[in-house]
Amino acid sequence: MQTQSSYADISCFVEGNFQININEQIFFSQTEFPILEFAMAANTWLEAIDKNSNDVFKFESIDHKGPILIFENAGNSKLLIRSEFPEKKVSPLLNKYDVTKELKEFIDNVKDSLTKG
Repeated sequence: MQTQSSYADISCFVEGNFQININEQIFFSQTEFPILEFAMAANTWLEAIDKNSNDVFKFESIDHKGPILIFENAGNSKLLIRSEFPEKKVSPLLNKYDVTKELKEFIDNVKDSLTKG
């Protein structure tokens, strides 16, 4: 039987190159990014949004203290994205629908990669 803590420990070892592009510019880029851990956290946040219970997503990795990425409600169906490690200093307002759509596609790609591997 696998506990949630051991699953979280395993998830932090699935790493890869990760990049967020906004308006064809790199906003965030990191090698050895905890892909699975991020996908799991993003999925939890998306489920909360579907229940209208959480408009803020702070991704904190097991390997890093403090949030690496933050998505927060800016009103009018917009999200503000921030990072401790931005490539681009401006934190633009993004369409909430577009962000959630991209995150869902990312999560599906991670799931597909894990099941094919």
